[in-house]
Amino acid sequence: MSRTITWLHLSDFHARKRDNWDARQITDALVRDLKLMQKDHGLRPDFIFFTGDLAYGAVNGESLTDQYQLVRNFLEAVRKAFDPEIPIRDMYLVPGNHDIDRGEITPDQTSWLRHPDRQLPEILEAMRDEKKQWRTWMERLLSYRNFLHSYGLLHLTPEDSRLIWADSREIHGIRIGIAGLNSAWSCADKEDKAKLWLGAEWQIAEVQKRMGPVDFSLILIHHPGNWFTAHEDPSVMRRLKQEFQVVLHGHEHQEWVEPNYDGKLVISAGACYECSWMQNGYSFGFVDLNNQHGGIYLRQWDSVGRGWVPRNIAGKTKDGYWHLKNLPWLQFPNSINTENLLEPTITGNHTLPIQESVEAHYTQQYCEFVIKEYDVLELFGCDIPRELKSHQLSVAYVSLNLAAEDENRSSDNRPQLKRQQESTFSQMELEGKELQKISKVIDDSSGSLEIILDKISVETGRLLISRESLFLRKIASASVPVNQQKSRDRSCLRLPQPSCFSRLPTQQGDRRHRYRNDSTRFRTACIFTTQKTLRENTSTIASGDYSTPVSQRWPGWCRKKHTNALVRHTSRTIYS
Repeated sequence: MSRTITWLHLSDFHARKRDNWDARQITDALVRDLKLMQKDHGLRPDFIFFTGDLAYGAVNGESLTDQYQLVRNFLEAVRKAFDPEIPIRDMYLVPGNHDIDRGEITPDQTSWLRHPDRQLPEILEAMRDEKKQWRTWMERLLSYRNFLHSYGLLHLTPEDSRLIWADSREIHGIRIGIAGLNSAWSCADKEDKAKLWLGAEWQIAEVQKRMGPVDFSLILIHHPGNWFTAHEDPSVMRRLKQEFQVVLHGHEHQEWVEPNYDGKLVISAGACYECSWMQNGYSFGFVDLNNQHGGIYLRQWDSVGRGWVPRNIAGKTKDGYWHLKNLPWLQFPNSINTENLLEPTITGNHTLPIQESVEAHYTQQYCEFVIKEYDVLELFGCDIPRELKSHQLSVAYVSLNLAAEDENRSSDNRPQLKRQQESTFSQMELEGKELQKISKVIDDSSGSLEIILDKISVETGRLLISRESLFLRKIASASVPVNQQKSRDRSCLRLPQPSCFSRLPTQQGDRRHRYRNDSTRFRTACIFTTQKTLRENTSTIASGDYSTPVSQRWPGWCRKKHTNALVRHTSRTIYS
């Protein structure tokens, strides 16, 4: 069985309305060429990489928003050129110097960054601490951030204050890391060369932490190393080649492949559009996991024939193909290479067993995501000061007391509720001790929610407050350290299982519980409604599929529009 990993490398599109009449000739021909490359060479990419300069920049009255609409149209045409089309989830982008809004840059910012006495530790501290100074610098990339949100590229973490991201994917039983660095945050004008700051030490360490254990990794960045200050050049490219097997960049519009002595690669991209009478280029790349080699297909725009043709470089390519032999980093001593493998096996040569490490990594990532994205309570209503409408639950904790009955619910429904409770207990195949443990917690349900959460143990997978038919699901994993279990359990209990979002309670079946605190009243829809829902939601994170990231396993749950899903999906807040 062929085991190859293929990517499409695009860069420097420079979209703007003024040049769209010219760009369309090249980009339409490029889309046709992509179809031809799949037909003639079988090149359907697993990933699409775009290394910056998607837009041209706000000039002559053109807004970046309008330019990013052209970018979106182009990317849609590119991913749909293949059969089957490339999912948005498999597209990876980083910003370039043209993606910044120069109208948001003030002279004092540029002067501070380019001061001759500026030292690298000052930059790393600003980047690490995310203080007001850093947030001000990042305002120049607000339009780019908004584009990531609007196009649905949420796996690139557009909410990240530094606009860096990391991902890990599994193909053919091999775990691949993909990361993107932000080299555009200090860009300002045409005098950028040798004056840019990257903060490489911090950015590299951060994306590696987010990526987790992988067999090999690729890194995307817009600028090559010679554009950074003397404090970081030439150390930036040296570090990138040490830490990542493949480095992809753009900016200089010169296609080239630079293999290192150990087979690691630096791949420079041409501009997929500069203008129709200049050189434009793009490339395909692939690695063969079985034979430990790879290749790059270089393509260039022929302004005479008005089409895309192979780019030949004397002594390097033949019909545009640059062969890459002897890639020792593609050797995985512990990997399973068999055509009869029924399910992908996570393998690799690591200090810890990779399957255990990956499970622990994704458990940690999941818990951090829950706390970061859903630890929010929003209040709605009249006469609420703006600064009081959003609260972080774990910081501004409000004691919520369970009431015995909903005042709006008729007592005629109590027999039906009792029958439902009895049926529920019969469905749950619990031993006597487990049932007693649950009942013990239920009996004390008149106390605060905090007290109930304190009594939840790692062994208890589900709690039923029988008097109210409210199910609290605890997501547990043995890989979580003991000293993290308490805080982790609480963060997970604030949410239903991600799969429950597609099975929200119906108006007839839901059960509501009243929480009171002074002048604010909360009504929370219960998670559980029917026995079928219970049976369909018995899985836990611990038994989940750790071969794919959380955002891929539950894409609907991880979309940005569900940031406040705790309130919008499982409760309705009424201010009285």
